Amino acid sequence: MTEIKKKKKDLKTGTDPCSGQPVKKRKAIDEDEVPGILQAQINNANDAEKAVFFGVAGKKRKNVDSPEFFSLESELVLHNGNSWIVLGYDRENFSPTSGQGGKGRPRCSSIDIVVGRGGYTAASHNSKGKRNTLGPNFTKDAARIFISQMSDPDSYFAPDNARLPRANLSETSESKPLSVVGMKADVLRFVARENIKLVTRTDHLNAQGGECSAGDKSRYGISLVAMNGEGALADDIQPMVKGHNLVDCLKALVDTTNNLKTMIENLVRYNRNFKMAVMQHTHIQTAKPGMETSIAFKQMSDFVESILNEALDVDIPAQMDMMQQNNGLVNDWLSDGGGSTTDKYILSKYNFAN
Repeated sequence: MTEIKKKKKDLKTGTDPCSGQPVKKRKAIDEDEVPGILQAQINNANDAEKAVFFGVAGKKRKNVDSPEFFSLESELVLHNGNSWIVLGYDRENFSPTSGQGGKGRPRCSSIDIVVGRGGYTAASHNSKGKRNTLGPNFTKDAARIFISQMSDPDSYFAPDNARLPRANLSETSESKPLSVVGMKADVLRFVARENIKLVTRTDHLNAQGGECSAGDKSRYGISLVAMNGEGALADDIQPMVKGHNLVDCLKALVDTTNNLKTMIENLVRYNRNFKMAVMQHTHIQTAKPGMETSIAFKQMSDFVESILNEALDVDIPAQMDMMQQNNGLVNDWLSDGGGSTTDKYILSKYNFAN
């Protein structure tokens, strides 16, 4: 059968509501997406026949966007269209020798739940009219929940045959696999009617029988890594802070600043008293014993100017500005206002970490 040339795709430009960047939109039903080998079936079809072909309103649809799956003898495969559940053994890609299952290791059973094998390239046939046959592809498949008894998820879920970014926690490898529940899609949503709790190191042994040591606590944390650790971020994964401890630290800094303010005030007062004493200082005249000299009128203006400058530039700012700033810092950022937190309060009312 001669393949019919595909028309140029009708892609309309829209705007992403989050980023504001232009995005391309596909038509809901695009006849140009139909593989050439099936084009003849819709060339002269009317709207009702096309509705059946594309499965409009839940009708059984033609296999247009569903590739075949390259399954192994050890796998039980359940599927409908391009939705799949594969019960088998740990497997990373098309190759039968991939993953822990391909190496024949025991205790590596897996459940692979996938929708949209091939992602946006999914099609039942290739451009030459041959049936598409795909294996697992953790990069291109549209969405996946992957459960494995023994696996290397840091490798499987990373793009371009790389690894997920290190995050100062226990990493998996081909030689050090662990049990895993992995999820990947364009977006993930975890929704709870009450709360979500993430808890690590609940047991003393992992699924491989290895010890979850209490000595090395850095292995059992929770890492939040945006942008796949891209660029400079790859070397900038830092630990979170404890909120209450941070508040105590900042309050201690405020106390230190207040103590420094008091020391500055004391220094200014002592210096002023000394200058006043020097300004009024006299000597006994040698020419007229018993008579005092007059005060140093020539230096008096300098002393007065210095005292005024200290009052304006040091004493008043220390008394007024520094105290006001410190009080504002505590009241706005570090105080919960008796439980009614301000918009600037640095602690979350809802989210906690250890």
